[in-house]
Amino acid sequence: MGFAPDEITVPPLELSEEEEREFRNLWSEHTALGGWINYDLCAPKHLFFRWLAECAGYLLHGTGDPGIERVEPRHQTDVAQRSVKGVFAASDGIWPIYFALTNRSERRGSLRNGCTASSGGGRVYYFSVNQEWLKAEPWRDGVIYVFEQAGFQRCKTADDVVTEEWMNPSPVFPVARIPVSPEDFPYLDRVTGHDDSELYAFRDALEAAVRPRRQPSAYRPGGYWSSRPRPNESISLSS
Repeated sequence: MGFAPDEITVPPLELSEEEEREFRNLWSEHTALGGWINYDLCAPKHLFFRWLAECAGYLLHGTGDPGIERVEPRHQTDVAQRSVKGVFAASDGIWPIYFALTNRSERRGSLRNGCTASSGGGRVYYFSVNQEWLKAEPWRDGVIYVFEQAGFQRCKTADDVVTEEWMNPSPVFPVARIPVSPEDFPYLDRVTGHDDSELYAFRDALEAAVRPRRQPSAYRPGGYWSSRPRPNESISLSS
């Protein structure tokens, strides 16, 4: 489809002793299960998210809904394009911010994004939205929910490569929540816009082919799918 993402290489997490101490103290002061964390540290918020995921062993889930007390499983497609029902989260501190900030209630076209481990412990990301939607400023304030790993399983690609995506088939109670705004996303200016015309043409041709046989369409609005997905990629399409 000619999609060429802007790949962002991020080095391994390095924190000063002061930053690590402040993160530990902030987390230890959090006592209300599922409650809000008032982040007032000098270090960028995304570093705290990376510490939670990479050092403290928690999983993160980004959304625009601030009032979730229990996250329910729902039908989605995982990174290997398998249809599953579950709660998804990431063992990564950057990727979930993108999902928290994209205003999918007003979405036009698809979201395309990916997160892979790089050599030496870093990460490689890319973030893209439909080019017309990008012009309309698709951002909102959102929330990062923090989950314990218990009950989650790490997702694998079709080639059996482990990813930073995790899935739990049961409802999940968050242990904490932290508000985020567009200024908390360090790569907002690296989000690119893409043309969905080929993807829509593929979808329409597929629906036209299966409709005479009265079979369910292979396209699910809001599902993650791709004719040729990149490793660890999510593509979401809606009209």
